Amino acid sequence: MASSKAGLLQLSSPKTDKEDSDTDSEAEAGGGGNCLWLAGRARQVGGKRWVKWLVPFILVGISSVLCMWMLHAATWYYVMGIVRFEKAYVRNPDYKEEHPGLFSNSLHPDEVSYGSLQDPLSARLGFKHVPLKVLDGVALLFPFLWFLTVMYLRDVQQWTKVLLSHSVLAIGKGVFGVVTIMPDSIGWANCKARLGPSGVDFFMNRVPDPSAHGMWTAFMAILGVELAGPEQNRIGAGMRFCADMLYSGHTYFTILYILALCELVRK
Repeated sequence: MASSKAGLLQLSSPKTDKEDSDTDSEAEAGGGGNCLWLAGRARQVGGKRWVKWLVPFILVGISSVLCMWMLHAATWYYVMGIVRFEKAYVRNPDYKEEHPGLFSNSLHPDEVSYGSLQDPLSARLGFKHVPLKVLDGVALLFPFLWFLTVMYLRDVQQWTKVLLSHSVLAIGKGVFGVVTIMPDSIGWANCKARLGPSGVDFFMNRVPDPSAHGMWTAFMAILGVELAGPEQNRIGAGMRFCADMLYSGHTYFTILYILALCELVRK
């Protein structure tokens, strides 16, 4: 009897192991099925090629608006700071420059370097006028060439990587510009010329006083410039910036897209 029972147990053992294995496989299949379903959904979204091209483009648009908003806030700080300085201090007419050529920014409001950055190298080299349209043209040339090349190659990876980098740099420029107000790189007179009469009037008289209405109200009024212009009569600001050179927009535009073009050419 004992031997026959042992034989029965031995015969039934493989069946039990198989059942356990089948149960484990079913459990694994259930978990794996969920993962496969999620992966399938991700592939469905990612498979829509227009999504891969559209999302980075939208990010650049949003980051550019935020950057311009913060840079116009920095412009407002700069304009109000210069006006405050001019009202509070009177130039001493008897003062004579003790170290001619040592300082780059002038003490005379009618000179181009008044209210500008302190730049010793610029003081040595002297002022040279460079039209902003030339800088804008150079800064836009390389993004345009990159766009044509990446569209021709249909390189979505390059598109995503470069536009994400562009977005980060734009946000960084805006944040750095508004948290640390630097004097305008080419002075107060050129700042007023860039802003135009309506721009100067807007920053001096039409931004709500933050001490009375709160900083958020002032910033939202500046955001309105981005959406409808200083006169609130058109789409888009159409107004340049002052004191926005903590790092240069022309420089990061040019360098980023030159490097991106070099990478595309290597492919």
